[in-house]
Amino acid sequence: MDDDTRNFGLEFGANEFRMTGKNLVARIENVSAKHIKYDVTSGSLLATDVTFTPFATFNSFDADMTVTTDKATTVHYWQKSDNLACLSAGTAYIDSACTTQCGFVTSKYGASASDTESKLATDFRFLDRYYRRYFDKSLNGQEAANATVVALTSPPAGVTRRLLQTCAQVPEVPGCIDYTSCSLLQTPKCLCKSSCDLVPPAELDFDGYSGIRGTCDDEGKCCRLVCGGHSRADLFPHPGTVRCGLCVPQDACSPPTCGAWTAGNLEQEWWLTSKTGQISVSVAADLGGRSSPEQHYYRGEPTQPITPSFDSDQKVALDAVFHPGGVSTPNADWFWLRPTGPGVPPRSLGSFVWLSSIRFLVLPDYFLEVVSYGMMNPQKGAASVALRPGFCPTVVKDSDPEMNKRIIQLQKKISDAIQYFPADKPSRPIPFLSQIVWVPVKGSPAVFVLDPSSNQLGFAVVAQWSGMGASTLLIVILTAVVPCVLTSVFLRVFATSYWSYLEDLRKLKIQQENTSVDIYEQAQIAKLEEHDQQDTFEIHEDVISEMDGRTSFFYVIENGLGSSDRQQTLVQEFLVVVVTIGVIATPILYLNYISTSWKGAYKRYFCESRIDQGNCYAEPEHASQVLNIFCLLASLVAIVELGIFFLNVPSTLFRRVLRVFFYVSFPLVGAVSLMLVLLSLAWIFIGALQQPSKIGPYALAAVGMLVNIARYHGRLRRIQARVKFHVVEQLDEHVRNLARKYPAKVVSVLVENNIHDAMHANGLSAPRVVARNAVLVLILIVAYTFIFIGFQAFTDAAKPLAGLLNTVLVFFFTLVLMTILGGDNDRMWVEEYTQAMTEQVLESMAGVLETIKGQLRLASKLLRESDDRVRHPPFVGER
Repeated sequence: MDDDTRNFGLEFGANEFRMTGKNLVARIENVSAKHIKYDVTSGSLLATDVTFTPFATFNSFDADMTVTTDKATTVHYWQKSDNLACLSAGTAYIDSACTTQCGFVTSKYGASASDTESKLATDFRFLDRYYRRYFDKSLNGQEAANATVVALTSPPAGVTRRLLQTCAQVPEVPGCIDYTSCSLLQTPKCLCKSSCDLVPPAELDFDGYSGIRGTCDDEGKCCRLVCGGHSRADLFPHPGTVRCGLCVPQDACSPPTCGAWTAGNLEQEWWLTSKTGQISVSVAADLGGRSSPEQHYYRGEPTQPITPSFDSDQKVALDAVFHPGGVSTPNADWFWLRPTGPGVPPRSLGSFVWLSSIRFLVLPDYFLEVVSYGMMNPQKGAASVALRPGFCPTVVKDSDPEMNKRIIQLQKKISDAIQYFPADKPSRPIPFLSQIVWVPVKGSPAVFVLDPSSNQLGFAVVAQWSGMGASTLLIVILTAVVPCVLTSVFLRVFATSYWSYLEDLRKLKIQQENTSVDIYEQAQIAKLEEHDQQDTFEIHEDVISEMDGRTSFFYVIENGLGSSDRQQTLVQEFLVVVVTIGVIATPILYLNYISTSWKGAYKRYFCESRIDQGNCYAEPEHASQVLNIFCLLASLVAIVELGIFFLNVPSTLFRRVLRVFFYVSFPLVGAVSLMLVLLSLAWIFIGALQQPSKIGPYALAAVGMLVNIARYHGRLRRIQARVKFHVVEQLDEHVRNLARKYPAKVVSVLVENNIHDAMHANGLSAPRVVARNAVLVLILIVAYTFIFIGFQAFTDAAKPLAGLLNTVLVFFFTLVLMTILGGDNDRMWVEEYTQAMTEQVLESMAGVLETIKGQLRLASKLLRESDDRVRHPPFVGER
């Protein structure tokens, strides 16, 4: 029956197979048992290819039941509400127990016909219960004297009258209201409808029968099909079969059209009973082929294939969910329309969908989920509507051309029910560009188009990515190519800048570590010839190799935090660990999030309509698997490299090879993450153009965050550069004075290191700038999140006015932030702030300079004493 149970059968042999419950939906195929029992209140049953089951009972209250077999079967059936039973067979013999009975509906309130007030309040023929409430109010308000008493005798055909003052108060009797004059047609059939057609079967009780649907005839009588019990049908799979095989001389015919059987005593005997559920039984010789029996009986009468329809109750329910509040469309962009009932295309084949735009088929959900973080995904809704009556014959194969005809027929029925119900009210056409489409479980979705040559509806396949034309496909390609190009450019620039910075950092560290601060040694070097000094300054290869091994990517991060080669507190070490782990984890976790989102959206998209959802969700999804494996490998390489860095493992061949893998895998992870971020930004801005009221505020918030972070970072960097320039400028005179007396390299190293420490202490170092930016990012995220939560709680983003208001609020909030964070536009304030910070740094440096001077004076004194001892060595006796 389904892909996960193809050719699967159940053979219970001499045992009983029971299906009982309150609400049970059963789909079984290729089943045999001594006795099959289906006894439920609600649900549905589809049992195909039931064989070798001599006895079966199928009972329900409102569950539709469909059973097929290829064996001759005696069927006893009773559909109590309206005899909605479809019997199909190669040869069928029906003994119906039902008759049509018509009569005038009598008032169950027993009011006097001469009593005007009672007549107005209880006459079913032109007032239903809803409108009786209005008359009761008027009668209680002493307004009955002004009411017009209308005779109950039928007026001449075509005569109309006004019942109430406005059309809104006229009883809604389908086909009997003239809305141009707000009047009710006074024909016997129209006067009968409010007490017959419009009364639910459970409440229609007269002439000793209840629970049977009634239909008015032209005489104003309510007609019902009354069944006195089970009807009997002998159904044979082959055409031309005699009912009583034993009654025909055996030499006059041969099996399968005649044989050893008698009427009412065939191979199988089944009993089917339901209060309101529909009954369908099909007996055909070849259920593996088209399974198209030649004889069809509906309500006990021979008939051509039945045209299905939705009854008034189903249309009312569909109207309530599809037109909430009377609007022309539902509160969803993707609305499943799932008809149920005998002969309806199963969900394993496909479903109908109303779409506000065809782009939701062209651009699938799983793609929009990734590129727009779900903001461009359509909101989804669903409604089911039951066919009453259903198709007869009921069962056809999915591959049968008749199934396509049924799909087209159902699309027309659903479209009419949505647009033209109630029939007495103005139609509500679905908006332009919205469509009802067919989405199969396998294959491409299709729209319904009119063939101009035949003037008949047909299918037109909607291709993904290109179904809306070349422009949509071009947008998809460009939004993929542009982020790739930008990411490649950024990666090249970043790699070039990083390696240049790393080379300079290595040279600087080697120079700092190999420049002796011993004043005596520096003084001796200064006395050498220039070429001898160059030989002294040469760095050995082992020193360079050791520095190359030490200055890894994580060393650069630690140096940027101002903590490399310095004694660190426990808090500083913790901060370094957190930052380094955060740097390597951020792109990997982002890719993991993208992988999870893709897999979830992909599975939901393809498994939503499949009946074997368990198998569907269990199937592997290869794109997310590849991405997860890539993230896992990159994580392992980064973790090992980070561990080696913290353990200070000496440079070996393994470490050098590992670093090569790290410098390949981690930039690739970062590049893929950056490309996906740029791709998402591109699609968010495209979505803002298509759905400005919904996505516009988010796009504006993203721009505002980037602009404010950039302005704030630029402001801090400019202040940092100005303060350092003024500090160096004011210290330059002191440095030159010290360099005249003491070795210049020693003075330069000491002053530069202490300037960095003073800037860091006053919040102007690179780590402090990064920390302030991080705090700002967190504040902006919290602020915008609070605003968006407020939008979702108090506004409806689907409404243009609410979307415009949200966008304006985000714009002004962003503008206020730009004004606050970009405060360096005030020149006077910038100069005052720079001067104040410069003074604070110089104040921090004052004590350091005095200490340096004291150390240098002491070192100079010791140097002079050492020189005197060299020039005038003491005699041995003087020691």
